[in-house]
Amino acid sequence: MSKSFIAPGNKYMLVNSLYGTAITLVDEDGAPTLAVEELHYGDNQLWEFVETGQPTGRAIKCCKRPGNGKPLYLGVKGKLKSETSIVPSAVALTWSIKLFDGHGLYISWPESVFSIGVEGSWVSGEEIYKVSIEKSANSRDGKLPSRSSLWHFSSIGLADPLPQGCPEPAKRSNDNLIAQTGGQCLPNTAIHTLTNAQHKTALELHQPSSLVKCGPADGGAKQQWRFIPLGAGYIIESRTKSPNGEPLYLVVDGHAQPGAQVIVSRYPASWRVEYDKSSVRLFWPTTNLVASVQRAEAADSVVLAEFSTGPSSIWEDEAVAEVESCAKTDRRSGTNLADPVGVRYSQAPALTTLEHTSIPPSPLLMLSDFSWFADGRCRGPGEEAVVCKWLVTSDWFVCIPFLHASAFRAYITESVRTDLRDLKPEPEAWATDAWEAGT
Repeated sequence: MSKSFIAPGNKYMLVNSLYGTAITLVDEDGAPTLAVEELHYGDNQLWEFVETGQPTGRAIKCCKRPGNGKPLYLGVKGKLKSETSIVPSAVALTWSIKLFDGHGLYISWPESVFSIGVEGSWVSGEEIYKVSIEKSANSRDGKLPSRSSLWHFSSIGLADPLPQGCPEPAKRSNDNLIAQTGGQCLPNTAIHTLTNAQHKTALELHQPSSLVKCGPADGGAKQQWRFIPLGAGYIIESRTKSPNGEPLYLVVDGHAQPGAQVIVSRYPASWRVEYDKSSVRLFWPTTNLVASVQRAEAADSVVLAEFSTGPSSIWEDEAVAEVESCAKTDRRSGTNLADPVGVRYSQAPALTTLEHTSIPPSPLLMLSDFSWFADGRCRGPGEEAVVCKWLVTSDWFVCIPFLHASAFRAYITESVRTDLRDLKPEPEAWATDAWEAGT
């Protein structure tokens, strides 16, 4: 029996395919039991597949130990028959493990038709679920067992869930945004492009339909995405709006199941985002299903697929910082503003350079009027090198150098200007509200 899909030493959540709940160790008053609960990623929902020396399978050990410190494994309470409860046991029983590709793990007693499943029953008008033995005759013929005896196995440890509330980065280069923030977070206002690690095509909105596919990486608006924290996960918003100007979010068409098409919708959904160095995986919450590429003649479709360690579900992340303008006219000077300034950051040996898609009008300072250094410093005309402040807001990603004699204007709206003043870092470092050169 091949178990190559299970990595030694990894921690797994076992999420029931039918109910979407996870096997959970409950330790109350020193009497450990098993339950099926909503996902919370605690140690009592994490399990390891342990070698027992038996060729038929593995023991399944809980990562949380009870008060006595001794490990607990999935065991059986009583006779091996339907509806017998699965319980935590100090004995490392060996279970046979089979992967039904695209559907989940089937965990059974070796050489039998009995498997671990979830049973529901009504008690005092309330439906109660428990982990118990199921009889699945079809499994011996290679047929698909019932969904209640199939388990999505979400690996925790291949990649860490993205934490919330990440600090502002001090600098930017062409390195991946995750790497630039120490592998800690995806700032929710940064713009990302996601390139599939296997096919080297980028996740993009396939207009005029709502389909999400992969195409040649060009960094255009259809390939730009923003990660916005929501609950324990992230909304993934497209930079491309609907024809009516409404925001569009990455979701799944219909039920979350293998092969379900990834699309965009006006109604957001929260994804579980995991990262590893310079790449991410996008999990549909409470499942082991990830956004993956499916090859097709016209274009690569993006669908949900059972998690595997292959590159088709790995997305290489690149951050694109942009400074844009919402206003067309400066309120104080009446100057007509140019088109939005798109800024990409690239790393030279000792200098962080910036490329502009358009040039700000006079009398405002241009980005090229400043020298930018890789350590986060900049120097304006006639100025000594000073430290820059990187600001992330809900709509902007702006670099403001702390200059004493001249100010830097970055085409920002009044609301963002207010946010900047509220920071109050060094009063002498800020110019007037106009943010114009020489004031």
